[in-house]
Amino acid sequence: MRLKMQMQGIYHLISWLPTWVTGAILVFSITLIPFGRGVFEGFEYQVSRSAIPGNLLLVFVAMFAADILKKPAFVPTIFDHHVWLQWMVLFLAFIFGVCFSVKTLDARDGQLMDVYHDVVVVPIFLSLAVFLLPVIFMNGKVIDIIFSFCLILLWLLLLMFDLDSGRINQREWLREHYGVRFREDLPQRHGNKFFRAMDY
Repeated sequence: MRLKMQMQGIYHLISWLPTWVTGAILVFSITLIPFGRGVFEGFEYQVSRSAIPGNLLLVFVAMFAADILKKPAFVPTIFDHHVWLQWMVLFLAFIFGVCFSVKTLDARDGQLMDVYHDVVVVPIFLSLAVFLLPVIFMNGKVIDIIFSFCLILLWLLLLMFDLDSGRINQREWLREHYGVRFREDLPQRHGNKFFRAMDY
């Protein structure tokens, strides 16, 4: 058994922070996306179901693990006392996010907040999955494990729904279903302003 005080890196930080703060930071990181779209693209939107509410399900999983880390002792994982391994996971997750963004950005008609999602949000959640899922499965109660599994499965189903419905390319989906027009869709005289036009 490894005492909480012996944790290092991200484990020490999560065990030190109140659970609600961990959840609030993660929620802020994902709700920043539609807000940023409102600033940079003219109006707020988020039609991907795996993003919101999907990512909120993953926040709950992270909060389960954060609560477990606050217990006096727990079965250690391979990462909790090796900071260099944590940095390696974070670096690989960031590289994955960058490569994913470069490969898919054109197909998704991507904008600045899509890049933010790929190189910030995706690496955060991917790294937390590597760090925290072993904590839940090695130390959590049966109910924690079952709920975590169900929440992750539901997120995967929402992702499959997005892929099947075309919501993963949000701007194109908005064009087709709601007649939303973006700057590149408008005549040059409109300048740099975005606006929304509904086709009836």
